[in-house]
Amino acid sequence: MLWPEHFDVAVTDDEVNYGVSAGDSLHDTPYAYVGPWAARTGSFWNAPFGALLPLDSAHDVDQLADDVVAFYRQARDRLTDDG
Repeated sequence: MLWPEHFDVAVTDDEVNYGVSAGDSLHDTPYAYVGPWAARTGSFWNAPFGALLPLDSAHDVDQLADDVVAFYRQARDRLTDDG
């Protein structure tokens, strides 16, 4: 998706946006995010648009990929459980 304020690599599935941002005014460094179209509440949903996972570029790329996949799976489970 291309947004006016930044460029994200993202997909939408079943009214939920899954993406990675290089950083923006909300969070200065790279992060993965999940943005359900319907607002959610609870500690997992830690951003105005849903949830974000800060990414540390110093980490091994394979570990970063594993962390993002685990984050997306956790979000999917929470969306199912909370929905």
